[in-house]
Parts: sequence; structure tokens; C-alpha cells
Amino acid sequence: MTHAGMLGISEAARAGVPVLAIPIFGDQFNNAASVRDIGAGVYMDYHNITKDSIRWALKEVIGQRY
Repeated sequence: MTHAGMLGISEAARAGVPVLAIPIFGDQFNNAASVRDIGAGVYMDYHNITKDSIRWALKEVIGQRY
């Protein structure tokens, strides 16, 4: 789970770990969109987070890996 800053995204990519990206500001929105577009994780809108949406997103990223 990350705010989708470039360093965290780079580390996840290097480790081959899918991410749950929740951007807050700046370049994080583009980074999160890139993660989603290449299939390396899930992009979540900070303003629409619920317990159910977190559960869904975690199942999505776990399913990508295992």
C-alpha cells in the first residue's frame, strides 16, 4: 500500500511486488495511473475509500501475485 510516490513505486517494481496505490497530490496521480495501466497494481481514489473497497483492492493485488 503506497501513496504512489516515485521512490515507493520504483522499489515495488524492482522487487516485483504489486501495489495498492492511493495518490494524495502531485505526480502521485500519474504514477498510480501508470501502475494500474501496466497491471502492476490497483489505483484507489483517496476520497472514496471504504472498508469494502480496501478489501476488494487487496484481493485484486493478492490475486495478481498468487
